[in-house]
Formats: sequence, structure tokens, C-alpha cells
Amino acid sequence: MSKLLSLLATEFGPRDSRIYFTADFETAESYAAYKHRRAGNARYYPVIARMSIDKDVLMRRFPGSQHDIPYPSTEWMQLAWFSMTSPRIPDILHKYTTGSTLLKMAMPRETAQVFVCMRSWKDNTEDHVMRVPGGQDAVMQYVFSGTDDDLELLQEHAHFDAYSDPTNML
Repeated sequence: MSKLLSLLATEFGPRDSRIYFTADFETAESYAAYKHRRAGNARYYPVIARMSIDKDVLMRRFPGSQHDIPYPSTEWMQLAWFSMTSPRIPDILHKYTTGSTLLKMAMPRETAQVFVCMRSWKDNTEDHVMRVPGGQDAVMQYVFSGTDDDLELLQEHAHFDAYSDPTNML
């Protein structure tokens, strides 16, 4: 299960590893191809893991710590910007980055380098939100905090299928 953790601190988890899922399969394929190209290694093929878990299990596990952060919103713009540019998150955003949490929010389109060049979180506009391929809707992602409890929850209650198509990643 720990193989699903992000290797480094990433957006919405500036100080720790997180587990990221999207409900949009085309986005998952596109992101896997991007990771393959970025790795520059013909032997490196990301695997897309499809997960299903009972909603009641999530509701019991994350009472009060399940956050749906809509875009556009000030909280989304601040959380994305601070997560990518600063090891310190303002106190008002701590509920999203500490402890065991599950976030549902729009996926940023840009890398940390783009966010670092912004003067403030107010420069984070809708141009920085990933869109569903061929559409205008924001790609939603689900972010698990990656605590031992969260990994155990996924191991006990989630069902996974793996998909990898190296021919699509060239």
C-alpha cells in the first residue's frame, strides 16, 4: 500500500506524502504518460490503480475531516499556492494539511515551478486548474493524508485493479 504514496511532498501535502486519485480515467492515462515521459526511462511505466471503496467506510473514517474544496474559491487558491511554494501553511489552512484527512478538490495543472513564480496566491487563476480532456470541467482529485491509519483503511476496505499500457505512454 505504501507504493501509492507520493514520493515527495506535493501539492496539498507540502510536508508529507499523500495518496492521490482522480475519478477521470482519461486524466489518469494522460498523467501516467506525462510521468513516463518525464522519467526519461523507457523501462519506467507508471501503473494506474483503480480503487473502489464503500462511501460509508469513508464517512465513518473521516467524520469532520472530509473536505470538499470547490474551485473557484479563496481556500483552493491559497492551499494550492502555499502548498507548492512554502513549507509553512497559514493556520487557517491547517485543517486540510494536518492529521488524517480526505480532500476532494480541483487538480492543479501547473507544476511547483509555475507557482513559485507567482507573487501571491491571488495570481492563482482558473488557468492553473486542470480540465477534463475535451471539456471545461475541472478534474477532481481525492487526496488521502497518507497516515498509517489511512493506509490501513485502504488496505482493509478498498478494492484495486491495476492498469498499465506501455504502448500508450511512448
